[in-house]
Amino acid sequence: MAETLGIQTGVLSPFLLLGWAITCILSGLGLRNGRLITLSVLGLWSVLLVRLDSVPLHAYIRGGTGDLSVTSLLLLSCSFYWRAGGRRLLSESSVVKVMSLALCTGLLMYPFALGLGPVDPYRWGWGSELFVVSVCLVGAAFWLLEWEAVAVLAPGGVLAWQFGFLESSNLWDYLIDPWLFIASMVFMGRRWVMSGSAPGKAPSGLNGA
Repeated sequence: MAETLGIQTGVLSPFLLLGWAITCILSGLGLRNGRLITLSVLGLWSVLLVRLDSVPLHAYIRGGTGDLSVTSLLLLSCSFYWRAGGRRLLSESSVVKVMSLALCTGLLMYPFALGLGPVDPYRWGWGSELFVVSVCLVGAAFWLLEWEAVAVLAPGGVLAWQFGFLESSNLWDYLIDPWLFIASMVFMGRRWVMSGSAPGKAPSGLNGA
C-alpha cells in the first residue's frame, strides 16, 4: 500500500540525521534558540535538495548510510522537536529504556546475523508470522511493565513494515539499524562512565542537553 501511495519514509533518514547533528552542534555551542536551530536545519535541508548530476545530495547520503529504522527516525524527530521547540515528547527515562533495549537487541542479533552462531535471527524478519506475533507480544509485555515508549515502538515498527514504509522488506530493519546500535553503545557507555564518576549526572544523550 505504501508503495502504491508513493510513501517512502526512508528518504527522511539523511534529513533527520543531519538535522539532529546540527541541533547538537548548536546546543553544544550554547546556541539554544529555537528559531536559530529551526532556521539552521531548514537551511541545511535546502542544501540537501541541490542536485549533482541530476541526483539530489540527500540521495548520496542515503546511499551511504542506508535507511534508518522507524525507531531511529522517531528518536531523532523527538530530539529535534525538543531542542527546537523546547518541549520533550519523550522523557529521559523513556530514552534510556529505548536505548538499553536497542543495545541488548543489537548484541543478541548482529553477531549471529554475521554468522557467529548456528542461528541467524535476521532471517526471522523476512515474513515469519511467529516473529511478527512475538514482536507484538513483546510490545504488550513492555506496556504492562510501563515501558510505554518501547511498547508503542514495537507494534509501530510492525505496522510500518506491513505498509512497506522503508525499502527493506525485513522487519528487523524497521525496529533497529546499525547506526542505532552504535548510538546505543555510545549512549549507554557514557551513562555508565558518568554514573560511576558522578552519580545522578549521567548524560541524557539523544533527548538531553
